[in-house]
Amino acid sequence: MDEVQDLSPLQLGMVQAIGAGRTTYAGDPAQGIYSFAGARPSAVFAAIRAAAPTEVGLDVSYRSSPPVNQLAAELGATPLRCATPDNWADDCRVDLRVFEDTAAEAEALVAAVRRDLADDANCTVGVMARNFRRMTDIARALDLAGIDYQDWYQPTVVPQIAELLHRHLPEALAVGADRAEQLAALERLCRSQLPPDDAPTLDELSIACEALSDRLATSPLQQTLAAFRPHTTSNAPVPPGLHLLTGHAGKGQEFDVGYVIGLEEGSIPDFRSTKGEALTEELRVLHVMASRARRRLVFTRVENRWRTPRWYAAERPSCWWHLLERSS
Repeated sequence: MDEVQDLSPLQLGMVQAIGAGRTTYAGDPAQGIYSFAGARPSAVFAAIRAAAPTEVGLDVSYRSSPPVNQLAAELGATPLRCATPDNWADDCRVDLRVFEDTAAEAEALVAAVRRDLADDANCTVGVMARNFRRMTDIARALDLAGIDYQDWYQPTVVPQIAELLHRHLPEALAVGADRAEQLAALERLCRSQLPPDDAPTLDELSIACEALSDRLATSPLQQTLAAFRPHTTSNAPVPPGLHLLTGHAGKGQEFDVGYVIGLEEGSIPDFRSTKGEALTEELRVLHVMASRARRRLVFTRVENRWRTPRWYAAERPSCWWHLLERSS
């Protein structure tokens, strides 16, 4: 049973009932980021260990940079040894960048991505944020620069979500004239058609509805939804080029170069998750984003406060910035 950190206690109970005494579990508690779908990494690992199993620790990392290992250690996970430390020892393979504001950050990132893609046409570049709203200035700058990218925030990358939204739109519009109520009804209707344990698809639905919500102030729901189209990607897990995505959407993927942006309080950790298990899960999301990079990893933050409707980030660096400084 792989990825056991994504199981709910009920799902674990089913596995234990079916495979009692003959099951091998594999998982990483530092990558447990699906609590919204019912996953309970701490409870699941405690229940597995209660049966006194034989444990085999996998402590050699063949792709993670030193900051990833530092974040894993902060989470109390198995201490990792880098299998190829020389690969992360030269040419600022792990870099921390601080910018005055998101406009300066976007300008610098556009220039860096342009160089990445010019140096290697087959390069895969991932720009990751905790929440897609933190990517607004970067997406705008990329559009102005004429740099193509795959936007993982839009439901066009998931045909199933686009189909669900279009199918249930007439029923959602019937609830009344209020656009917010229409969207809330549309999300409820779509969620009712998805398995509650299908975390990736539920995450894509949430992303799609947030994208719709951002556009409701200027366009009716039906007009906004009309712009969403199913999109066919290559058969490769991550095709060459630039990708914009969230930590949740990128879990399980790899990029040659990874940019993790928004290392400010309020962005990562999210302003709604400031203590207890919720804060710990925010650190896991950061760990997952950082572990997506294969060759080079860059973290960024801004110093000046920025604000958009329904979103806020403080001037202070993320509470985990010091961990990255220590290991970069």
